[in-house]
Amino acid sequence: MYQIAICDDEKIFTDKLAHMIKQYSNAHHHVINLHLFQQAADFIQSSLESYDIVFLDVRFGEISGIEVAKALRAKNENAILIFVSAFIEYAIMGYSVHASAYLLKSDLDGTFESCMDEIFPQIGSKEISVRVPYEHVNVDIPCKSIIYMESYKRQIQIHTSLPRYPSILYYAKLSDMIETLAPHGFLRIHKSYLINLSRCRRIQNRLAYMDNSTELPCSRQNYTDVVQKFLQWKEREI
Repeated sequence: MYQIAICDDEKIFTDKLAHMIKQYSNAHHHVINLHLFQQAADFIQSSLESYDIVFLDVRFGEISGIEVAKALRAKNENAILIFVSAFIEYAIMGYSVHASAYLLKSDLDGTFESCMDEIFPQIGSKEISVRVPYEHVNVDIPCKSIIYMESYKRQIQIHTSLPRYPSILYYAKLSDMIETLAPHGFLRIHKSYLINLSRCRRIQNRLAYMDNSTELPCSRQNYTDVVQKFLQWKEREI
C-alpha cells in the first residue's frame, strides 16, 4: 500500500488533488492511503518516515515549503517529493531537497497524469506481490493483477489479468493468504473465495461482480459485513 501525503493550506486544491490521485490509483490498480494536511505543523509531527509520495505546496501557510521538505528529508530520504505551486519562479528551489517534480496548479490537469506515470516506477519495489509455484519455478504475481482466488480442497487457484498467467493452481490454504493480503484490499466473501476489492465492480444480491465478468457468490451469513467493507473500500477510490 502506498502512503501519499498532500500538504497545502488551500482546502479546495487539497480536495481536487486528492480526487485526482484516487482516480489515477483506481485506474492503475494502485492501493493507496491518503493523508491530507492543511497545517505544516501537523505534517511535521506526523509519521514522516512512512510516506512514499508527498505533494507539498512551496508556500505552505506561514512556513516555507522548503523548510517543511528539509524536515521530511531528515527522517525520510526516499520519499518522492513533488512540489506544487501557483508560481513558476519557485521551481529551482526544489533541487536543494531533491524534489522529483514541480507542478503548477494552473496546469495540473495537463501535467498530473504524466507526472504520476513517471514517479510510480521509481517506487515499484513497494508493489506487493505473491510468490507462487508455476511450471517448476516460482513467479511473482503483483497483487493489483490478481482478480480473485478460490480454494479447491488443499489447493488455491489464482485468477489474474496477466496474459501469461491467467490462472495458476498450486497447493496452499486460502486462510494463509488472508492475513497477508487483507491490508492490501483483499476480502474473503465466501469460504472458497478471496477477492481483490479494487477489481470488483459491485456487490449485489449476494453476488460479487468482478471486472473480468466473473460472478462470485457471497456468504449468506456474513453478507452484510462483506457489503459494508466493500463500500468502505470503494469510498477511498472515488
